[in-house]
Amino acid sequence: MGIRPSCRGKAGGVTSRANQTTTPQASETGGYALDKSTTPTAEILELRRDLDTLLRRRVLAVIHVVLEEELSIALGCGRHERTSVRSGYRNGHETREITTQNGTLKVAVPRGRIFE
Repeated sequence: MGIRPSCRGKAGGVTSRANQTTTPQASETGGYALDKSTTPTAEILELRRDLDTLLRRRVLAVIHVVLEEELSIALGCGRHERTSVRSGYRNGHETREITTQNGTLKVAVPRGRIFE
């Protein structure tokens, strides 16, 4: 008779059930949809790219609104508005590049001719 290898520990190459790891269930992780064990890496990267794109668009929209309001205040009236207190005219847009944490963005800066 030959010697039979042990089925316990490292000698036999079999690990006990206590050493095996299991993936947590949704109830154990608090029900988060983006648990690392259930979401593949490619999906996470795609979601991150989509969020970055959405954030860039929102930042551009906010910057555009702020610049338009600033020019309206400087001119004394809103866009396409006729008033006697107007202190200038709009004169198109100029493209500028600004650098943010999310990369470089091109912004259309409104121009105005202000007379005093």
